[in-house]
Amino acid sequence: MRFINQFSAALLITYLCVGLSAYAEEMNKTYLSDLNTEFVVQGWGNPGVDQSLQDDSPLSIKGREFEKGIATHAVSYISIDLKKDARRFHAFVGIDDSSGDKGSSAFVVKGDGRTLYKSGVIKGGEKAEELNIDVEGINTLTLHVTDGGDEFYNDHADWADAWIEYKTQKPEMIPYRADRLYGISGWEGSSDYKIAKPVKLPFVKPFEGDITDYVILTFTSTWGDEYRIQTERLSEQGFSHLEKSGQSCGTMKPFVMLLNTKTKEGFAVFLAYSGNWSMEIKQPTDSPVKLTVESSPGCLPELASVSGLPIPGALISEFKGHWDYGTLPIRRFIRKNLLRDLGDNWPVVQYNEYFDNKGNFNEQNLLEKAEIAASLGCELFVIDAGWYGSNHPWRNSIGDWFVNKDKLPNGLEPVAEAVRDMGMKFGVWVSMECISKNSELIRKHPDWVMIDRRIVEEPVPADPRDWKIADLDEYWHDVGPIINLNLGKADALKHQKKVIEWLMNSYDLDYIKMDFNVASSTGSELYSGKQDPLYGHYEGLIELWQFMRNNYPDLVIENCSSGSKRADVMTSAFTDTHWSSDEVDNLANLAINFGSTYLFPPEMCSDWTTYPEDKEHMDVLDVPSRFTVNMMGHFGLSGEIEQWSSSTKDTARERIEYFKKYRHIIRNSEVYHLTSQIDVNNPNSSVAVQFADKTNDKSMVFAYQGNAPEMKKTIRLRTLSPQKEYKVSMPESLGGKTLKIKGEKLLEEGLQLKFAEKGCSGIIQIKRNY
Repeated sequence: MRFINQFSAALLITYLCVGLSAYAEEMNKTYLSDLNTEFVVQGWGNPGVDQSLQDDSPLSIKGREFEKGIATHAVSYISIDLKKDARRFHAFVGIDDSSGDKGSSAFVVKGDGRTLYKSGVIKGGEKAEELNIDVEGINTLTLHVTDGGDEFYNDHADWADAWIEYKTQKPEMIPYRADRLYGISGWEGSSDYKIAKPVKLPFVKPFEGDITDYVILTFTSTWGDEYRIQTERLSEQGFSHLEKSGQSCGTMKPFVMLLNTKTKEGFAVFLAYSGNWSMEIKQPTDSPVKLTVESSPGCLPELASVSGLPIPGALISEFKGHWDYGTLPIRRFIRKNLLRDLGDNWPVVQYNEYFDNKGNFNEQNLLEKAEIAASLGCELFVIDAGWYGSNHPWRNSIGDWFVNKDKLPNGLEPVAEAVRDMGMKFGVWVSMECISKNSELIRKHPDWVMIDRRIVEEPVPADPRDWKIADLDEYWHDVGPIINLNLGKADALKHQKKVIEWLMNSYDLDYIKMDFNVASSTGSELYSGKQDPLYGHYEGLIELWQFMRNNYPDLVIENCSSGSKRADVMTSAFTDTHWSSDEVDNLANLAINFGSTYLFPPEMCSDWTTYPEDKEHMDVLDVPSRFTVNMMGHFGLSGEIEQWSSSTKDTARERIEYFKKYRHIIRNSEVYHLTSQIDVNNPNSSVAVQFADKTNDKSMVFAYQGNAPEMKKTIRLRTLSPQKEYKVSMPESLGGKTLKIKGEKLLEEGLQLKFAEKGCSGIIQIKRNY
């Protein structure tokens, strides 16, 4: 018996050795940098393949060099199709030495939407973390780099020595889709609240079920990548975010929707505070899932109350089914209780000259553009950055609010007068919360500058131009850095009120584009309550906005913040329209307008057609569509309009006329998103958005053939009366026919679209057939 046992053991060992050897022989390995990296999505520039992002130098983390790997700039995403055939993912992660001691990022690895690994914040100069992750049975592997919660400057993040071990099917990089779980909500639904409920902070809510039953939907907000929908199935680790940038939308919009995938019940929350905040979804042991939303620092006193909405505070809603029904009550609250009635001609069609001149202009140049804009039908002409101060470029003079006589020796008066003679209104750009280190104002009042407690060492240097203000010194090194003017200081606030008085008394402005070009990283999380200087700054900003509205009720205020980095419920309460993004490529406009109309009423979502001719033929949309994408909100133009061909100008003129005819529907409609958002990095889908004006049972459907492989698309409409008949008028690009269809059929079976050609679009008019 002993001999048999020994023999059996030897046989077993031999079998295992042979089996393991065979297993090892069957495994293959591929480096990520050897795959097709064209689908890497990142916040700035192009990825480094087997090299860092700077000067073709090798990948290096805390002095350790790596021959292979991918360098990315936060915020970045890499998606890899593992074909359920991979075994292991390996990498060293960290901040590349090209960032010095700057830069900070967190690294996240997900498999089929579930978090497999999440680092803490890794800073420049810290050693790399090594990953060895089991990926067996996973289809899609996603590698994500965050900006560490403090903007993306110098965030050179390396996936060094990154490889995948697989059996027979080689992994492939694929286009990243943040909304892979978007359709899990279904296309029907209902809102439990007709209008959202305002709540105080901190806000805590428990939920039934297991945390892994939930999917969340959020929106990106890094510069140039705003309003991109992201969906994520929660893992046992849950979700957490701490905003540190001093702008509510530094890295993501201050908003989240949760959906229970089993019950299809959901919950939405949208913050009403423009400063720093935190959000967490966790499930403690033997406890319910818990959502916690708070300002940072916590327990801040109330700054203001508008129609029952406390600031800081939030709007909440409960819903079932499709995501639209989570945000509809929020949009209704904003429109009913926060937005002003700006009349029948709102939203006005504007021309802003920035994306042509970028601060370099003269009187003749401005008047030539104004004349063309007026001929196209524009109703508002706005001079953007650069009309003020004595330094060049425009960033060097922020804070010096007097007319630049080198550019405009006759002042602004002749331009304002001529613009109004052309039948347009007149506006200018300002940045009341910022100041340049090269301005005259900072030399007189260095004490007005906001101090970043995490950066500035004690004692504070007397000359603020010697301060190390986050990473903006390097970021703006060629134009002069911009830093935060603290409106929490009474003298600074008083000065800015006088600037507004001077502008209004001198030029009787119709419109102010009010920008905010800097991350106010005060280190809020290090303070307690209202000791945070950022809190005092926002108290002053609200007072400035109230001063402007009380004294100049006809003045329209646009909220801008390096794109939409401060688009929240608080800014909706004190301004009239929101600039959506500094990314104005046409396809991006389509994606951004799709996303922004989830959170806000469309009439306050401002975007411009800037490059309608696409001379490099890189755009998948045709010329009319490049205008139509921005008709889904506050429609505007920018760019070199004097260079546009006569046919392009004719198209612009026709689109503007059409917009004016139907903008009352835009202004009164509720928006329903009938498809998924287009993927800007891999456009291959048609898009449709319904604007439903329930006051007269009319709808407009904006439909786009976004380079989809098929020319047909069936869309199920919403909010129609099932038993009523509707007259459906198709534009020429969709066949040009007028149909009579029962509401029930449009709701249940849908409306089939037949696009005439690739990249075209059309606006479908739907009204009750009495």
